[in-house]
Amino acid sequence: MYAGTDKYGGGVVGEDFKDAEAAAPNLEDILDTASAEETVVTSMPYSYLDEDTNEVVEGVSSVVLSSRLNPESGGLMWVEEEDSAETYKNVVSMSQMTSMLRDLDRNAAYEHGIRRGIEKFIATHHRRPIVLDIGTGTGLLAMLAARHGAEHVYACEMFQTMADIAGAVIDANGLCDKVTVFSLRSTQLTVPEHLPVRADMMVSELFDSLLLGEGLLPTLAHARAHLLTPDAVVIPQHATVFAKLVASDTLYRMNSFDQTHIDSLALARSKDAWKCTGGARVALPLHINTIPDVVDLTEVVPVLSFDFGTTRCSNKKATTVVTAVASGRADAIVMWWSVDFGDGVTYCTASSGAQNWQDHWVPVVFPLTTQHVVVAHADAVELTAYSDSLRIWFNVAHPPQAATIKRAKVDEKDDDIAAACICGLHLICNAERVSMLTNKPRTDAYAAALRDIVAGLVAHPTSEQERSSLSVLDISDGSFGALLAASIDQVANITSIESKQVSALIFEQIASHHALDDRLTILGCGVKGLLVEHLHGQVPVDILVGEPFYYAMQNLPIWQALNFWYRRSAVAGTFTHSFPIPNTLISLYITTSDCASLLTALLRLTFVGVNEYVP
Repeated sequence: MYAGTDKYGGGVVGEDFKDAEAAAPNLEDILDTASAEETVVTSMPYSYLDEDTNEVVEGVSSVVLSSRLNPESGGLMWVEEEDSAETYKNVVSMSQMTSMLRDLDRNAAYEHGIRRGIEKFIATHHRRPIVLDIGTGTGLLAMLAARHGAEHVYACEMFQTMADIAGAVIDANGLCDKVTVFSLRSTQLTVPEHLPVRADMMVSELFDSLLLGEGLLPTLAHARAHLLTPDAVVIPQHATVFAKLVASDTLYRMNSFDQTHIDSLALARSKDAWKCTGGARVALPLHINTIPDVVDLTEVVPVLSFDFGTTRCSNKKATTVVTAVASGRADAIVMWWSVDFGDGVTYCTASSGAQNWQDHWVPVVFPLTTQHVVVAHADAVELTAYSDSLRIWFNVAHPPQAATIKRAKVDEKDDDIAAACICGLHLICNAERVSMLTNKPRTDAYAAALRDIVAGLVAHPTSEQERSSLSVLDISDGSFGALLAASIDQVANITSIESKQVSALIFEQIASHHALDDRLTILGCGVKGLLVEHLHGQVPVDILVGEPFYYAMQNLPIWQALNFWYRRSAVAGTFTHSFPIPNTLISLYITTSDCASLLTALLRLTFVGVNEYVP
């Protein structure tokens, strides 16, 4: 997978399986879990008979698939892309690359660190350094190193399309004789095959909002062992992680279903389901200043530090005792990081305005659903931070004795295993979906609308609806509308269509827990070919419901709306003849900011290069 997939854009999935000894995943499984905005790259075997030699030729070819909405019955259909290069360009345009290129604070900080590092190296060694740039992207850091005096820069980029862009940009800036780009992972580089000698300096930007999630530490460890000199300079060299404890029911509800109801029904598959703590250490990148109910319970404190210039990148555990500045329930920890480029130049991801606004590195929220800590003003609170090669996570407790702020010794981390999910919903719901389902005003609005429709049909039944009860069909994933309908006594026949089997299983368990099996049927299938005979009670549909929500399209709301319409058209044969179809005008309102600048940046990235991004 290229750079993973975040909630803001697309990604490439299926490319991790390069090891010849590793079993590649089944294509059906890949497509079942892929999202609509993702691009799937898979290897497909082929064989044919060579008529000249009369021999069977066998091999494996790379196939690029992207999704389309199926206009006949809704859902995704995966189509092979003949022009893979153009598809990969779309992947780049959907990534955070443009946001990062336009982050002038980031660019200036890196330029300062690179210039300062090269100047110090030349002053000490009386020669120009050989520089290694890992994950070069568009080649910006490599060009900065070349401009500020590097003897030569060797840059690697695992994504072929991005490596091609880097090569074109470097050539456009007249630096192709100073920078060599390899379309390889850094772990595939060797000395002297790719680098003639070990590099004196390494520059990289392998950071995500959680600092370590893009694999900086293992990448650095490999580079030190195979590609760098023993005293190599690493830019940036230092990073500090900061954190604070906050109270916020909104943040807490991004990972907890405790006391959540869908109208009158508890959203739980067992009596213990509400005790579920999430089943994993959840880390949510958020613009925290957009959450209205956040109350700081402690001051901001440094909790972890990393020196990338040392060879020791082991797991860490650090405890900090802080004093509460307010009273409340400890709902979440908010974390951000600061990177030091020397001479007081830093880059910080705090939401306090330390840098210009950007969207690629944001604070990270850790909902504390596994711990129920309530603090009072002036209480001592023990905040423990852990890290391994890829993650950072936290623990909160009241210490036995701690009256003042202090830092504890940094130790190797101990085992801190998250409890398994027992509610099932965390297996199928991301944080956005959890917050939707736990949003009571949202649920109440849907419930009121459905109750109004039912009341209207009961008060003014047609000849076909003069039976004792109504029939509801839910064609959205998540069975939300079906559970709302099950809360209404006048609805006796409910059918819910789930596109994923695991979701169908979990909501079947929820229905059984509430003894709804005689009223509600959940089908794990599509809607193509759906007949009245397949519905609960085998009666026509009086009310069609949907949020709309679909797991594979949850990052694309317009796709979800269109998918609902396609599904509605596909199941029209199950409606009662008097099924109401009102004339409704749906307006989509979009607010944009500085679209001209964004379009200009995309065009520059795709067609011209990023000359102007080199200071």
